[in-house]
Amino acid sequence: MEAEGPRIFVNLPDQESIGVVDRNTGVVTNGKIPGYTNVHAMALDEASHRLFATSLQPGRLMWSTRNPAGSLPCFPASLALTIYG
Repeated sequence: MEAEGPRIFVNLPDQESIGVVDRNTGVVTNGKIPGYTNVHAMALDEASHRLFATSLQPGRLMWSTRNPAGSLPCFPASLALTIYG
C-alpha cells in the first residue's frame, strides 16, 4: 500500500496477475507479467517508485519502475521480500 498515494498492490493468484486498487475511486486494474506465473511475494519501494515481485515459475525476482522492468533469477520458493533503506 502506498503511504503517500492512493494505490494498493495485491496478488491475484487465480488470475496469475497483480492488481492495483485505487483507494479513492475503488477501481481495480490488473496486469499479467508475461512469461511468469504464480507471482507470490511483493514489496513496494515507494520512495524509488519500484514494485518488486517474485514468481515461482520460473523462479525470478522482478521489479517495475517508471522505466522498463527488469528481473533476476532467484530461488523458486522465495515467499517473502523485505525492503531496507
